[in-house]
Amino acid sequence: MVLTRYTSRPLKSPPYRNGVVIFFFVLLSVSCTIVRKGELPPEAPIAVLDKESMQGQSVDIGATELKETFQDIVNGPTKNFNPEYFQDKYLDYAPMGLKEAFNFTHAYAVDFDHDGLTDLVTLESNYARPQFHRFDIEKKKFITLLYSPLDTEGKAYLASFLNFVDLNRDGVMDLAMGTLNQDSEISKTPIRIFEGKLEQGKIYYTPIKDAFKEELVSATSSLIFFDYDLDGDLDMFMGNWFTKQSDRPVAQIDRLFKGKGFQFEEVTHLLEGEAQFDRGRKMYVNARPTQGVSTCDMDQDGYSDILTASSSGMGNRLWRNRGTITMPSSESLAVPSLFYDIGGETGFAADQEGIMDPVGGGNTFYGICADYNDDGFMDLAVGEIFHSYDPETKDRSSILTGMPVYSSATASFKFIRSEYIRDYGPSSWSHADRRAIWWDFNNDSYIDLLVQNSGFPPYSRMILFEQESNRAYSDVAQHAGVDILNPTGMVVMDFNRDGLMDFVVGQSTIRNNQIKPKAYFFENVTHRLNRRSVRFYLRGEQSNRAAIGAMIVLKTQNKTQRRYVEYTYGHLPDQNEEGIHFGLGEEMLEYVEVRWPFLLKEQISEGRKSIAPLIKRYDLSRFVFNKQMDITLCESGRFMQGIKECN
Repeated sequence: MVLTRYTSRPLKSPPYRNGVVIFFFVLLSVSCTIVRKGELPPEAPIAVLDKESMQGQSVDIGATELKETFQDIVNGPTKNFNPEYFQDKYLDYAPMGLKEAFNFTHAYAVDFDHDGLTDLVTLESNYARPQFHRFDIEKKKFITLLYSPLDTEGKAYLASFLNFVDLNRDGVMDLAMGTLNQDSEISKTPIRIFEGKLEQGKIYYTPIKDAFKEELVSATSSLIFFDYDLDGDLDMFMGNWFTKQSDRPVAQIDRLFKGKGFQFEEVTHLLEGEAQFDRGRKMYVNARPTQGVSTCDMDQDGYSDILTASSSGMGNRLWRNRGTITMPSSESLAVPSLFYDIGGETGFAADQEGIMDPVGGGNTFYGICADYNDDGFMDLAVGEIFHSYDPETKDRSSILTGMPVYSSATASFKFIRSEYIRDYGPSSWSHADRRAIWWDFNNDSYIDLLVQNSGFPPYSRMILFEQESNRAYSDVAQHAGVDILNPTGMVVMDFNRDGLMDFVVGQSTIRNNQIKPKAYFFENVTHRLNRRSVRFYLRGEQSNRAAIGAMIVLKTQNKTQRRYVEYTYGHLPDQNEEGIHFGLGEEMLEYVEVRWPFLLKEQISEGRKSIAPLIKRYDLSRFVFNKQMDITLCESGRFMQGIKECN
């Protein structure tokens, strides 16, 4: 049965596509509807619909039905799935020999032992010891290490999140570790930095004792590395949530640090107004409770901007990076960047109903960028928690479509908001999108979206939005057999190196201890239909080694796609596998252009030098292949087939 859905939130104008009004429908199974906010650009997504509905008649879900639903809960996929999408290969890949089924809350797909194979690091909870699982190429399986690489000084380190990054450019991943530092932690601990070292084929992590001038003990919800001033060294941004002060929650300020290898100096003053302190009230008046952080070059000027996701209805922030200026001297040097917030004027802070209210926004977990419609402007996916008792004015999870603005002096773009709403019959249930990943799972050259909806069983299940050729999105999670209950810690990686991106995801027992959790290793078996893919591995030389913060623009016969390089983001962040994947469909390669995260000085006239990010173009037209190809791009302009080192 299909019903037309009406919403109490007024549409500013009806959504049109080629002169045709598109109505929003709800399917009585796990279904999604997009509610359009404002006027539509031509390439905006129109609606989110399920491909299949539940068999049988719909009924009101009352107390009795809800109780029965919990008793008959389905942990995994809700129906016999289409084997042409994904297959769970848990028995093939999961580490064996454990007392219980292998499971985790957070995951990190990283090559920690520098052997060219992606390994897996997991945390069993939001406060746990990291477990390291090496990928064994002969067994084609993850094998849990029998020693702890972190116990180099006899300490058992506990963490809420990890971030693997190469800080000293030696090819071995270093490590940052943090905790949320709430009352649930046994002891509050500062951010810690470790240097990764290989000894006789084994990885060990040695703590850096003087990474910061003082210990950073905050309610840290997110920690990311990027190069804000493009000097080649990775900098660090801390997103902080609430802490208690006189038994009441107080938002903490976010903090920015300039990096030099393993040393970090605080430069939070570069965030305009963030560190403003009221001595009388003894508080930072502009602090907002940040739940997740990501970066993106939103205006594509070469300098990474910062997106912070706020909870408790407070507005999200989009810190625009002003970049550098040209100095009138032969010894021209780049000045430090300065960030200012354009979240309100672009529409990222909150929707149109909530923007005038200081707490009229949402409970946001992430804002992540992609150019989903290939129009050259970066778009965002925004994840929210929405409770069944929240007013209709509260923000819902959305896709924000970027479009140009020519009348503003501070922002060259703004967003059109498309909210999607999950419905289960006539009743509304709580919804919690805690993490998402942009990816092209079927290699058709249209980027899709995987969403981790978790925390409110029995209705919080994985969402898989497939993009159609008309730019609309359909939720195919149930059809594809990936709509597992309470997903957590999902990361994308290519298990079998076939060019079809797979993913691994854990399962949480939150709010229902009847759930029997296990991890799922979903191998992508999507029918190719002559579709191909290419994956780029960037190797920085003057820039950071993984080229975090680079923008990749791929030109094919009829399309131009772009990707921003970032592997770690969001709330208590997980980490995707290195390598930037593009689905090609049947398109032929022409070239790829990379804006590297490094400043290049160019002589333009006597005594004056201009400073701009380094841009390199790589001619790919000679490559001929059937299914997929890996290409290493060197900052110098060289490129090679396969995953290789540039030196």
